Amino acid sequence: MLETMRNASKGWFAGIMILLLIGSFGVWGVQDMINMTSAPKIATLGGEDITPEQFSREFNRFLKQMERESQTKLSTTEAKALGLDREALDRMLTRKALLKKAEAIGLSVSNQQIKDSLSSAPGLSDGKGGIDPSALQRILQTNEMSEAEFLSLVRADMLREQLIGTILAGVQMPQGLEMALNRFRLERRIAEYVQIDPTRAGEIKDPDDATLRKYYTEHAQARYSTPELRAVTLVTARAADVASLVQVTDDEIKKAYETNKRFYQTPEKRTLEQIRFKTESKAREAKAKLDSGKSFESVALAEGFKPDDVRLGEVSKTDTTIPAIAFELDVGAISAPTKGPFGWVILRALSVTPGTEKALDEVKQEIKDRFIAERSKDKLFELTNAFEDSRGAGDTLEEAAKKHKLTPVKIAAVDQSGNDANGVTVEGLPGGDFLQRLFLAEGGLDSELNETPDGVYYEFRVDKVSPAANKPFDQIREKVLADWRADELTTRLKKIADDLVKRGNGGESMTKIADSLGVAALRTEPMPRLGKTALFATETVAAAADAKMGGFFSGPVAEGKSIIVGRLAEIMYAPEAADANLRATYSEQLRRSFASDMAQQFSTTVRGDLDVTIDEKRFNTFHTGE
Repeated sequence: MLETMRNASKGWFAGIMILLLIGSFGVWGVQDMINMTSAPKIATLGGEDITPEQFSREFNRFLKQMERESQTKLSTTEAKALGLDREALDRMLTRKALLKKAEAIGLSVSNQQIKDSLSSAPGLSDGKGGIDPSALQRILQTNEMSEAEFLSLVRADMLREQLIGTILAGVQMPQGLEMALNRFRLERRIAEYVQIDPTRAGEIKDPDDATLRKYYTEHAQARYSTPELRAVTLVTARAADVASLVQVTDDEIKKAYETNKRFYQTPEKRTLEQIRFKTESKAREAKAKLDSGKSFESVALAEGFKPDDVRLGEVSKTDTTIPAIAFELDVGAISAPTKGPFGWVILRALSVTPGTEKALDEVKQEIKDRFIAERSKDKLFELTNAFEDSRGAGDTLEEAAKKHKLTPVKIAAVDQSGNDANGVTVEGLPGGDFLQRLFLAEGGLDSELNETPDGVYYEFRVDKVSPAANKPFDQIREKVLADWRADELTTRLKKIADDLVKRGNGGESMTKIADSLGVAALRTEPMPRLGKTALFATETVAAAADAKMGGFFSGPVAEGKSIIVGRLAEIMYAPEAADANLRATYSEQLRRSFASDMAQQFSTTVRGDLDVTIDEKRFNTFHTGE
């Protein structure tokens, strides 16, 4: 949830940063131009009009971001059918609302801050404290925007980041809620059960020919057909193909390390307690009591705070909501009254976890690899441009590949899942939407040069198409019969299990049900709510988790054909130390989710405070393309 909120608040800055980043900028004093014309508008937010042209550009960028994240290419028509145009407009309005709020409360981003932010991004440094200039045109071309538009987007994204960061600073999840969710995670369930094995299904006689052929026809497409296969000639170009051509000096690595040093530092952390006061005088009175020998706990209690209320837990030195004096205290020491972001406080340090810093030698190869990865993109860009020029000049796919030291690959057969004629995965395919493009292409024609979301360029030619076809019934009759028998067995066992569950939920005991089967009821070990056990399949464990105390359920075994009929007999909780690693990881995930919810509520409130209108008629015109 938090990641989703941050994506919505950061917008295209994060999306663009993932791909490439920027070069030298000629214009650093860019300001948005105010459109004073009476142009048509698709929406209005706080008095600002959003024109169809502005939204169209936003929608196109949104689609590209979705393609990068999902690695699935959608046409505009498909995206609109899925309602992604509405989602793009909603996100655009939310981001604009957050930007207006940031500006309204006086947040600002200077030109130098933009430069520093971009030049300090890992892998983007030119080794001289700046940004590799060769990436600029690639970004602008990829995202179809001008230099001024890009800078305006970056500035807006940084303002939103400041705003959201301020709102989330110091946000803590209520301890009661965290404890309840951890208790849910640690819940274990014990069930009584019997196993309905295949011998209880009775004799399964072979069906007549008509029944078997009917079964074959009903399942032919899913089970008894050979997929369409295509033979293809493929040329790919990857960054790894040109990585050996990249040179990185020690001086560049050292400068990049100094520029990005904060990425290799872990700040000091402290476990703190804090008593809050409404006024400075109240804080000083409390400090006098502490100095006279009263305990921290008694002073806190006198101010109306329980022990849980004063615990801040472990906090980082980078947390701006904690007064700096807290990180100057000796363990056990109590601070003087201090004014913090939320009023006057007195702090006590309980423990200290020192900060760390990785030396240059420890991260040298990492930095070098980052340089190589980024510069390889530039060389790959040059290579593919030259390859396209050769193709445009009339070279065949094979001729252009040979000229630029690329190797055409002949694939004899591949289906839409990426498997060969024997069902084995074909290695080395480009990924992304390559297979979709391949099976939409006409035979004998060369494709255009395409790029996958992870930066693989490729071009191909379909050499042969072998259509999908059903396997002849007579050739696979034995397999069809085996499948029919397996399905019939499952149907019979499930009917027995369903009847037993109905009896159990009707009041019959598990002991009586087991006696009717001539077996003894067994008892499971404590089971988690998710996953599977040695006997229970995943869906059976889930059925047990959904059951009420004393309720009956059924589901398949983990291995084999039997079916379980069970009764939830007991709920218990697994022991776990308060400082267990898994608990800390889970708690951190919970806190991030909680912060996400807070940010979402804030975002909704900010947008709700503004007058937002959408011209549904004009939006529908955009949606349908009329």
